[in-house]
Amino acid sequence: MSIIGLRLLGLFHTIPYTSLNRLVPFVWIAVFFQVISGVTLWITKPAQYLADGMFEVKFTLVVVAIVVMGHFHNTIRREAAGWDSRGPSHRAASNLSLLLACYGPPLP
Repeated sequence: MSIIGLRLLGLFHTIPYTSLNRLVPFVWIAVFFQVISGVTLWITKPAQYLADGMFEVKFTLVVVAIVVMGHFHNTIRREAAGWDSRGPSHRAASNLSLLLACYGPPLP
């Protein structure tokens, strides 16, 4: 996700926007493993995690990151070909994705 966000910010000029579509499945695979590992850890002590306020923050950040990735996936699929010629118009969304990817805590 960081590479996609950095590319949308204008870095990695050698990577065409259309090739970002090939990175998206790897991000979804990572999300899948993150959810599976989080659920597995949560099953061990559900009462403790539900009582902890930080769990709610972690869960919320993961859900927001999944929603942002879904938005990116749809946007990149629709508009990447046009971006190769004129550049992206989603700078704010890419900043949000980088913030979540870099500073969002993992599941428990």
